[in-house]
Amino acid sequence: MDPHSTISLPSDLHLHQARAASAIPSLLIGVDPEGRITRWNREAERTLGRPWQEALGAPLEELGLEWPGTGFLRELARHHASDLPLQRDNVRFRAPGGREALLNLVLAQLQGGDGRITGFLIFGLDVTERRALEIQLAQTQKLESMGRLAAGIAHEINTPTQYISDNTHFLQEAFESLCALVRPAAGALVGSDADASSELPYLLEEIPRAIRQSLEGLDRVTRIARAMKEFSHPGSSSRAPGDLNRIVENTVTVARNEWKYVAELALDLERGLPAVPCLSNEIAQVVLNLVVNAAHAIADVVGQSGAKGTITIRTRSAEGGVELTVSDTGPGIPEAIRPRIFEPFFTTKEPGRGTGQGLVFCRCVVVDKHQGTIGFETAVGQGTSFRVWLPL
Repeated sequence: MDPHSTISLPSDLHLHQARAASAIPSLLIGVDPEGRITRWNREAERTLGRPWQEALGAPLEELGLEWPGTGFLRELARHHASDLPLQRDNVRFRAPGGREALLNLVLAQLQGGDGRITGFLIFGLDVTERRALEIQLAQTQKLESMGRLAAGIAHEINTPTQYISDNTHFLQEAFESLCALVRPAAGALVGSDADASSELPYLLEEIPRAIRQSLEGLDRVTRIARAMKEFSHPGSSSRAPGDLNRIVENTVTVARNEWKYVAELALDLERGLPAVPCLSNEIAQVVLNLVVNAAHAIADVVGQSGAKGTITIRTRSAEGGVELTVSDTGPGIPEAIRPRIFEPFFTTKEPGRGTGQGLVFCRCVVVDKHQGTIGFETAVGQGTSFRVWLPL
């Protein structure tokens, strides 16, 4: 008997049908009205990890598959009055090896000449990689839109900041000149006016301090605007020498709101780090994802206590390349899920907080686009360090 045929001995017609079913590039399962498997093609074997010898003749619900096909079958049975197929897209299932993946499913009825249901067909297509690419493309387009917006905001901030800064510098210099004129007469003025006796020394001390703090604030606004502009720059479509330290500094400045409430951030950047051939904008996104993940991990530990953890970012020359390490004092990664953290769609975060694409994106950029490496070291209860190596 052909291994991907029905459970009855095939006629020539059945044999042709079995060979055609085996050649279909999508999962194909046939089920009789009692739920026993009558057809199981090669793609079903590959996708669901069960050989045809084990599947044929067995009740579908008893195969122990981690997928929603059986529930879908019951749903189809409830709609037996309709001959329209049912379709469900992006249905999660557990692939062989524990990998979480997505299926597009179509279920249809088979009817005899008298209209009775003689069975069901389940078609399925593993769309995990396609869906991951769609999400990455959507994320890239969103980031590009955000980048254009950020660049425009940075430009709009920079113009008024410049003239405010210039005017404040003028006030600082003018006040220093005014103080030089006032101080020699201050003694006589203080002696003749009780109010001046208390106010003048205070003003001479506090006004320069207020101007100095204003200039420090303006300088910070200028740095943030510059970082936004550089971070949002679309960059080159081909690799060009990039300053990894500068990329890190700009990224943590732009992402400050993500980590400042839960962590102190320490930079340990090697001076004179060689320029690395890279897609600077995409490497900045890698740094951003790692920093945001570190902040979320620490937040899971400190909660609403007001305490803060630590995020440490290091750069080093290493083995013909440069190395970036992002460490956190979060809870660490449980051993059971460590093999899965670079899988598409895998996330331990609650809905709305994570899509399971951040580390997939990092791996794609580092490994596929830069021929680098990315890995991690972790200890439960102590924290995690992600290490990225990019070749020179």
